Amino acid sequence: MQLVVNHHVYREVRNIIAANPTARQPSEFHGWMDCVYPAAAVVGVGRLIDRDSRSVSLRNLLSEIKDNSLFISADRHVQMYAESNPALPVADVADMAKGDFERFCGSPAPYLPANTVEADIQRLKSFTRLLKKYRHRRVAHTDRRPFNDHVTYGDLGKAISCIEKLVLRYKFFLEGIEWLTLLPHWQYNWKEIFRAPWLEGREMGRRTVRTENAPAAPVGPYSQAVVCGGLVFTAGQIGLVPRTKEFAGDDIGSQTRQALANLKAVLEAAGSGLDNVLKTTVFLKNMDDFAAMNEVYAEHFTEDPPSRSAVEAARLPLDALVEIECIAAV
Repeated sequence: MQLVVNHHVYREVRNIIAANPTARQPSEFHGWMDCVYPAAAVVGVGRLIDRDSRSVSLRNLLSEIKDNSLFISADRHVQMYAESNPALPVADVADMAKGDFERFCGSPAPYLPANTVEADIQRLKSFTRLLKKYRHRRVAHTDRRPFNDHVTYGDLGKAISCIEKLVLRYKFFLEGIEWLTLLPHWQYNWKEIFRAPWLEGREMGRRTVRTENAPAAPVGPYSQAVVCGGLVFTAGQIGLVPRTKEFAGDDIGSQTRQALANLKAVLEAAGSGLDNVLKTTVFLKNMDDFAAMNEVYAEHFTEDPPSRSAVEAARLPLDALVEIECIAAV
């Protein structure tokens, strides 16, 4: 059922956005998605609960089943199970069919009780009552009357969940087939499309990063980092404390630790982090400091560390002892 699939896809896309700080940027796209999907879903729910005699709907199907519930019997299910499992002993098939029929009915019964169907109709009405009103007042029409009821995404989700459970239940009663969900088994991962850049060139989302939790560019016209094509490219970070604009200490250990803290802050502002670093470059004023630098560096990259280059530079900005830059995935 497309209504269930659409709801699943919408929730999964929302989860993707929630897990990606870059995607959480203010955008008209979010507003568009949060407007178009609920409206379409509310209309879809409306179709399924329509009581017009000319409509093909879940609500009308349940009414017809209620009026003809004696045709849905345990014996009929035994026959359907026997046709589907000809190799099994007749007694075993009968026990299995009657057990499943009893489980779906909720109690031992030779036929589907009409009051059970009526209870499901009332459940459907209860979960969709508010959505039906909202559809008439705000989606299908623009009503002049005030609409003071508070309709939430949770209300929509509960209604769709109720509909799915009813469809699954009556699919069993009518066809003798038990499904766990109406979601299809996708042959391919539909989320893979989000791994590809959707725009080319400069429109791929090139943006600069700025955070007060790391030193601003102290010696030139450059950005703390640039994000493009799913990667973040940082400027070199030295051991300056952002608040004081002074070095964290005169030793290589203190400056390395602060440089990495600054790098971490820039990465997080870009929607990434140290865990996503792919490559670092470490510039040392004196290669004799390599061991002391490496000891602090190892504290920040404990598992599956990124690739790294380390070089000695004749002189670093502000006479720093170490400078570190990186490339990371966003």
